[in-house]
Amino acid sequence: MTVPPLRASTFQDTRPIEKYRPGAYSPESYALIVSIRQRSYLRRLVRASFTDRRPVQHDYGCGTGRALRLLQGMVREAHGYDSSYEVIEAARESGLHARLHEITSDDPAPAPVPTESPSIVTVFRPLRYTPGESRGHAVEFAARALLSYDSGLLVLEQQCGHPLRRLRRGRDRVDPWLAYPSNAQMAAVLRRYGFTIVARHACAMFPIGAYRSRLLRPLVYRLDGLLCRLEALSRFAVVALFVARRNPPSAKPHRSIRA
Repeated sequence: MTVPPLRASTFQDTRPIEKYRPGAYSPESYALIVSIRQRSYLRRLVRASFTDRRPVQHDYGCGTGRALRLLQGMVREAHGYDSSYEVIEAARESGLHARLHEITSDDPAPAPVPTESPSIVTVFRPLRYTPGESRGHAVEFAARALLSYDSGLLVLEQQCGHPLRRLRRGRDRVDPWLAYPSNAQMAAVLRRYGFTIVARHACAMFPIGAYRSRLLRPLVYRLDGLLCRLEALSRFAVVALFVARRNPPSAKPHRSIRA
């Protein structure tokens, strides 16, 4: 597979709203490589986990609808929620096949639209762009959509704050937009709202800097893709998807999900 050329300038914006611009997922972007891997895993996950009936998707902090597009055609109904009028309008103008709901800052964890089970709740960039005390809002929203073990799945995009990122001159300590939650922090938030992590899938083991050399890029791309398939290494991923579900009744054994 040919690796699209990458531009480091794509990810030099300093505000999260900039990430929704069309160039962020252009054929030349690192984000596109990650997004393709996420799409492949999510669609396998839905096929493996919802065999009786397709789920309804609830995407918290939907932006212009990237996570909604990843599952387009795999769900029977899709709803996106965001507090930004601008990105909601951009999503509508793009022809996204989903019902979009503007939420207010007065209710950071709104109630999702009532739908029949099963459901899949997706939470992508909001975990990165919120302070620690606000990350629970996304999981609280998911808990309102997924009332029981059998209600469906929660999928969180985790942009991990592992040591390789923190070696970059301490940038995480001074840039609030890069205050990545650790795996342990996210697991603690999930436990607080009655969720258990049942799967974790790496979508990138190498940061964008590893792709900047045109000479080494094809090798990095293939090696990165290979490492992402090794479940044992997912804890060290730069970008990962965490799959969680509500805690099972005591009589029902815990079962990990493989997709």
